Amino acid sequence: MKDLLALDCKQAGQLWGSVWGERLWHWLRGEDFDMSETEHLKSMSHQHVLAPEMRTPEKAWAVAHKLLHKAAMRLRAADLWASSIGLAIGFTAPHGESVPISNFGTPTRGWKGELRLSECQDNQTLIAALSRLWASRPTGAQFEHPHFIGVHLNGLVPDRLHSLNLFEGTEDEQSRARLLAAMDVLNHKYGMSTLAPATMLTAFKAAPTRIAFRSIPDLF
Repeated sequence: MKDLLALDCKQAGQLWGSVWGERLWHWLRGEDFDMSETEHLKSMSHQHVLAPEMRTPEKAWAVAHKLLHKAAMRLRAADLWASSIGLAIGFTAPHGESVPISNFGTPTRGWKGELRLSECQDNQTLIAALSRLWASRPTGAQFEHPHFIGVHLNGLVPDRLHSLNLFEGTEDEQSRARLLAAMDVLNHKYGMSTLAPATMLTAFKAAPTRIAFRSIPDLF
């Protein structure tokens, strides 16, 4: 709590990855204000510090995949659409020691990338974009031991403001939307590992699902 209170308003917004951090900063100081009905979450993120046994590219990718799966479920539950996706990777120092994570949930030694998207909320599009980001990460001996993964969905648009694309009205897209809705219902009821891509299997124990309170960042 002491560290939280020491943040300024801008830092609180960066930590939460949205305007909710700035609002919390004001609320902690007893300030109140009206929120417009048109306001909505602008971004969401999930982050995880890898256990030592998970610090390989293959296992880190599985964790990134799971973090995206969690974020996509939240996205659809909130009736939001993402217009960009970001990936952050922190790497261990040359002699094997972990590099600290900053107060804002980003690695002090690492890499991050972002891709623009047509407004989307489906797993297939998001996974394809994450795969492109993963393929563009730096390679070489000094980048073989990731210790931190962060996945961010940005430029969020509420359903009422979403711009349709040429393919959303097709039968295939409608079927995919119904399938995702059914999967989300089952995963919410029985747990995230009930229905998930096979590439996430090694990540289930590494990045356990925890209760999310509104937009509090998932740092563990």
